[in-house]
Amino acid sequence: MGGAKIEWVYADTASSSTKVLSEMERLVDAEKVDAIIFSSPTAEVMAGASLYDKLQIPVISTIATSEPLFKYNLKYWRMLSIPSDEYGVSVIKWLKSLSDEYRVKVKRIAIATAEVPWLLTYLEYEKEELKKLGLDKNIVLDLKYSDKSELEGMASILLKIKASNPDILIVNDAASTFPHYWRAAHNIGLYPPVTLYALTAIAYPRARAILGDDLMMQHVVSKPVFFGTIAHENTPHKAYQNLQKKIVPWVTKKGRKMNDYIYINAQAAYAFAKVWEMKGTKDPKVVNDA
Repeated sequence: MGGAKIEWVYADTASSSTKVLSEMERLVDAEKVDAIIFSSPTAEVMAGASLYDKLQIPVISTIATSEPLFKYNLKYWRMLSIPSDEYGVSVIKWLKSLSDEYRVKVKRIAIATAEVPWLLTYLEYEKEELKKLGLDKNIVLDLKYSDKSELEGMASILLKIKASNPDILIVNDAASTFPHYWRAAHNIGLYPPVTLYALTAIAYPRARAILGDDLMMQHVVSKPVFFGTIAHENTPHKAYQNLQKKIVPWVTKKGRKMNDYIYINAQAAYAFAKVWEMKGTKDPKVVNDA
């Protein structure tokens, strides 16, 4: 960008939808920002919907699935994450490919879902896709469990899954429970022939602290396991490793702690930087149109 310096201005919604509006107005009116990277869940992104086009500052949301915003046809708002229906549909696409290409058995399908709104949405899309394929009749278990489940409670939940003897297990798990899920699965010997995770981060710091790398790897390599999301600093993917080499020193220098969302936000920052460089301006309308 010709040596131009980028100044980062931070806003904290404090996980409160009501604070979204005041923080966005502060960023635009007081801080005079040229773009906004919004790393918050759908409820908070929704709360700001009335301001995006009014403020006319390009906004990229990075983690929200955001379907409720689509109907507004907003001009100054974009998203990097994929919508909920794609999470649900993609899992069933994996299942169909495994069946068609590798003759994996799908006669007994078990589904386990943490009771979190967006995961329940994924579940509905999964069941809809299974019905289109005529596989809904193969569902032997459709189990929902609390996202507050601890290790002991999770063990009783997984025993029900084990008893259903699935060929394919689909798991819609929450960040709050998946470390306990994996530990309990190991303790009771739950290793289905194939497991499909609609959404999980295999190496959140919390999961690693509870399980340890050895147990995590054992869970993954013991049987075919497919993930919608993987976040680990040792992920053997060239683009990911190159990004890490650039991000980690910068984050460390800033005195901030690394987390999984930083990698996603970096993609939004890259998009803005490329447009500023290509267009040679920070004019919001020009940048937004680009």
